[in-house]
Amino acid sequence: GASSVAERGTLGAPAHLLFMAPKRRRSEPSAPAAAHRVRLAGEESALASKLSAFRKQGKLTDVTVRASGTDFAAHRNVLAAASSYFDARFGSGMRDSDDAVVVLDDMPSAVFECVLDFVYDGACEVEEGALPAVLEAAARLQVAALQEAAVAAASARLGASSALAMWGVGDRLTLPGLVEAAAKAAATNFDAIAAGEALLQASHAQLLALLQDEDLASTEEIVFSAVSRWADHARPAEADLLALLQHVRFGCLPAAYLQSTVRAWPPMAGGPAKDILFDALTSLCPGGTPLKARKPPPGPAIEWQSFAPNLMITAGEEGETIFTRAAHDAYDVALGSAALTAGRHEWLFSTHQAGCKHVGVALADCPKDSRASSGIWSVRATGFAGTFSPVTLRVVLDMDARTLSVARGGDELQLAHTDLPASVHPFLCCGSTGEQCRVRQAV
Repeated sequence: GASSVAERGTLGAPAHLLFMAPKRRRSEPSAPAAAHRVRLAGEESALASKLSAFRKQGKLTDVTVRASGTDFAAHRNVLAAASSYFDARFGSGMRDSDDAVVVLDDMPSAVFECVLDFVYDGACEVEEGALPAVLEAAARLQVAALQEAAVAAASARLGASSALAMWGVGDRLTLPGLVEAAAKAAATNFDAIAAGEALLQASHAQLLALLQDEDLASTEEIVFSAVSRWADHARPAEADLLALLQHVRFGCLPAAYLQSTVRAWPPMAGGPAKDILFDALTSLCPGGTPLKARKPPPGPAIEWQSFAPNLMITAGEEGETIFTRAAHDAYDVALGSAALTAGRHEWLFSTHQAGCKHVGVALADCPKDSRASSGIWSVRATGFAGTFSPVTLRVVLDMDARTLSVARGGDELQLAHTDLPASVHPFLCCGSTGEQCRVRQAV
């Protein structure tokens, strides 16, 4: 669908669409105070409307801008007032300053039409995929208000399909705010980028920056797969490939994956790449530097329902749910509100206070005062209060295979339950006073 970019144009036309850059300060004491909206009245509004109508009618126009073969009639003074580029060109006194036709052969006509609409009307409608081109046109023609509005609109729409492209635009135009926002979006959506065509368009600098980012949300299997896939496509110089491999955390990869996938990739067969792998695995030996796994990709918060007044549920940060048990009264159960019927689901369970906790999945009508009975498929997350130690438990539900697997800390996943029913809910059970734990969906 179309997305909108809007702002007050140089002529003062009202900004009536969704995205608007900050208004300019006016010297009149009666200037309106409403943020992000300029109130125009009287002759100023009439002038803007008239000039826009004149352009569309071809009335009193005195210059033609030819963009990729398409001619646009316009007024020199309007273009000069809105664009520093046209101001400099028309006011330079050089031989071409009075040319009747200004040629912009390398600017798409549809993009220039958006620029012209913005200049005259204070607003333009832009297809979301055209935002990078409009932003570059605004920067080239030095239409500052349009550039600000386009940056704001692009930043609000960053995702897996657009983050790397907008990152590149921000680099070319020296827009550090856009670069920062796009890099953050790319790190957050790395799994989707790694699986799509956008990865193949990434620059070496972008991919290297992502691998160095401690906020990169992914698993190391996906990270290595992304590096190898990008390298097979881009065929980088050996030094550039080694720079990427230096930031793959090989020590976090399961032994089976190292054997079947990493060592089977031709560049890892020998030379400096093999040395990087050897050094990474050597660091796992006693006395080596322990590796920190990357944080998992963020997922939507699970909505939970408690079936006991003693088990209180509160919202934490970044989609976390905090469970606190106020008093001991047999076992207290909470279930995820939404039934899970297909796909792969993963959530992280972390303990913060002592207690006996069970996590897993259950039927909607399972007993609400039991940790293990018919209709419940769970594992013990921690021991009793006397043997408590903090733990993080990774729970993976594969509804296509009907299996539940768990991993403690950084251990490999272990199959816990098979032959699950067709519809289950996330399950948590507490059994001691003062227990506290946190649950966050990972993917």
